[in-house]
Amino acid sequence: MSQQTATIAAPGQRLAGRTILQIVPDLQSGGAERATVDVAEALSRVGARCLVASRGGRMVSELQSKGGVWAPFPAATKNPFAMALNSVRLARIIRDEGVDIVHARSRAPAWVAYYAARQTGAKLVTTYHSAYSGASAIKQRYNAIMSAGDAVIAISEFAAQRIRELHPESADRIVVIPRGADLRAFSPAAVDRRRVERLRAAWGVAAHDRVVLLPSRLSARKGHSVLVEATKRLIKEGICDLRVVFVGDPHSDSTRRALETQIEHAGLGDVVRNAGYCEDMPAAYMAAAVIVAPATEPEAFGRIAVEAQA
Repeated sequence: MSQQTATIAAPGQRLAGRTILQIVPDLQSGGAERATVDVAEALSRVGARCLVASRGGRMVSELQSKGGVWAPFPAATKNPFAMALNSVRLARIIRDEGVDIVHARSRAPAWVAYYAARQTGAKLVTTYHSAYSGASAIKQRYNAIMSAGDAVIAISEFAAQRIRELHPESADRIVVIPRGADLRAFSPAAVDRRRVERLRAAWGVAAHDRVVLLPSRLSARKGHSVLVEATKRLIKEGICDLRVVFVGDPHSDSTRRALETQIEHAGLGDVVRNAGYCEDMPAAYMAAAVIVAPATEPEAFGRIAVEAQA
């Protein structure tokens, strides 16, 4: 990413000494949020200054420890009037902080960043983190902002092809930079067994239980309900040493409640556990017998498979 961003900023010029602002709704959890922190660390290492405009979250301390600067900002709002005001606010930050490049990682913040960049002359980079869906003309127009950057980062070849199909005018601005994972952190050799034991104890699973792990934000498209139904069938077939564990923040309270209701109606309250956010994902993978990713819609890039195989 650094070479491409440097080219956008000024041909042949290095990133050292430049200021890059990333904007993301929050820093709570998720793939875009993880990438935000990782890129901030990488930019800091090459001597760039990295700001992150966000409403914050549990990853703020990690961001700051890795050289990033958190700029509290109401980036999660989707209210059109609030977004218009945010573009003025962001333009002010860009001017005050001497921002060279604005990097948007979500649709509502991307609209804010687009107009702020136009006001200030800063370059705009967008990262296409999801296979955005939408059949209506309004939704397609809303999604199109993710292809409006001076450079458009696709996190996989699949994502790049989707951008070309939906937004052919952006084809010459697409750069494929596959999402990555720190294989050192996820290596079995790096995970002390006591971390694994503590996690299994927190989940309430016995030593002989086989854990089926679904590590993903609770949302309909991630396939949690599919796994609940599959678990119900397995139990009926006599496989009784299974414990299914969901780790991840809920997309919304309504999503969480709907999933809990499904688990209860399926009679799986003692089998399926919703463990919430997990800080120690390397240990979580080691604690499981199998990791599943039953997404019901195509994903731009699923980190689960990469991390689980590390």
